[in-house]
Amino acid sequence: MVMCAQSRADMATSDSLFASGVGLYQQGKYEDAIPLFKESDRIDKARLDETSNRRHYSAMWLASCYYMLGDMATAAEHYKFYSIPPVDRRLTVKSDSLLQLGTECYNGNDYAKALQYYSEAEKTERSILDDSRIFHSCYTILLIADCYSRLNDARALDYAKRYSDIIRKCLGAESEHYGISLSDMALYHADYGKYDEAKSIEMEAMDIFKNIFGKRNIRYANSLSNMALYNAGQKNYGEAVRFETEAMNIYGEILGKDNPEYANSLCLLSDYEFQLGNFDEAIRFRTEACNIYEKTFGKEKNVTIIFNFCSSNYAPVIENLSNFARNFFNRNGPR
Repeated sequence: MVMCAQSRADMATSDSLFASGVGLYQQGKYEDAIPLFKESDRIDKARLDETSNRRHYSAMWLASCYYMLGDMATAAEHYKFYSIPPVDRRLTVKSDSLLQLGTECYNGNDYAKALQYYSEAEKTERSILDDSRIFHSCYTILLIADCYSRLNDARALDYAKRYSDIIRKCLGAESEHYGISLSDMALYHADYGKYDEAKSIEMEAMDIFKNIFGKRNIRYANSLSNMALYNAGQKNYGEAVRFETEAMNIYGEILGKDNPEYANSLCLLSDYEFQLGNFDEAIRFRTEACNIYEKTFGKEKNVTIIFNFCSSNYAPVIENLSNFARNFFNRNGPR
């Protein structure tokens, strides 16, 4: 990102405040460090956009100050991993630059080049940080996993496991973030047709979400829906219907039956019922989903789906809608 003279001057001020704040923090003077990190963070947020890898360092240290003073609530407002040792951005100039270059390549769909930059960044980070630094070492490993997945390289599975292992080490085996990392790892396994492994990993994630939130929770519902997909991948459509029905009911209860997430679940149920030969149910679910899409997005967005009920055309229509639903409402984010 090209900076004007004023921006460069502001960032120099931020760097000076940051360095002074770190010095006070290391002396245990957390209350004195807080105003320095606050001002540094204000400048960073004003001058660096969301794509910058250097936008959140001051917030990280600010949160850690509050954590060290016993104020967890305020710490969490500034940085969710407030209990993890913060990273000194003076040590990560090179790796941040490499990550930025990698992200530019990734956004341009040059995954091979992005992988080179991310791998070099991870190597640099490993030389100066340990595995307790989630902000860096763990995040970069996940980016590498995603690049390998985009390149259809099974090494994605190894990196997804490394990512999950770091989350477990830092945050514990019962943490929400560890459960999320397991769901991510299950999706990678499913990408390579390893559905039994995916189901086993996802079940562990489901147990974590259930223990933390109970069964009436979106994370738990997402895991149920993933289990449905993995069973469908093995042509266990009866099980797929069972899992997706439970997920759909949770989406409806929490989000409402006019929510696109609920409609997406209806679309998936329609697919599974169709594979079981339950055509009336498949049509009913799909029609209900279409009505929700139309109310939410409008016909002008080409989201409304017109059914052709002729038996000779029904199968290709279902196939096309299935692809549409998964591409347009992919609840698991960019993969």
